[in-house]
Amino acid sequence: MAQPRNSKLHQPANPTDHSSNPPTTSHERRFSNRRPLAQLERIDARFHTRTSHRPTHTGKPIGCLHRRSPTPKVPPPTVGAQRLPVMTQDMPPKGGYEPIQYKRNLPAKGFRPGVLLLGMGAVMGFGWYKLIHGIREANELAREKMWARIHLIPLLQAEEDRDQVRRYWADQAREKELLGENRKVYNKEQFVRPTLALAPGRTN
Repeated sequence: MAQPRNSKLHQPANPTDHSSNPPTTSHERRFSNRRPLAQLERIDARFHTRTSHRPTHTGKPIGCLHRRSPTPKVPPPTVGAQRLPVMTQDMPPKGGYEPIQYKRNLPAKGFRPGVLLLGMGAVMGFGWYKLIHGIREANELAREKMWARIHLIPLLQAEEDRDQVRRYWADQAREKELLGENRKVYNKEQFVRPTLALAPGRTN
């Protein structure tokens, strides 16, 4: 009597050894390509060795090993027979970098800004004081000149009237000498200031 192929009698002693009985079903072919258990254990141990010293967001290591194991040296990659150069990462020196001097230690030239501001304010205040005083003095002189002219108007008007009377009597004497009598131009007794008119000049 033939037994089925999936019987325990036909399974090899080593589950990973399929040399005596090659896989026939798709399920057996799928799991037959996996790596041996010993190789998987070595890969898992190497992974835990590399990640045991890596901190997490809580500050604790990831793996179960708290001491860092020496990392095995990996040969540099090669392209054909030519070896690629190994790039080393530039790290800070021991103790960290020294503080960077970013300010310029130059001596201050001149006075401090506060002193300059106070000096400028004092000069501007004195200038405004003299300006206001000068404007008030100019206004006072203009007022004095105006009132002086106002008080001199009667005297100047009297001098003008005196000169006008003198000219009037001189014209009357000249008219009487030429015409023999003085005839009134206006039919009233009030004095009428003569109207000045431009006369043509003498011609030779």
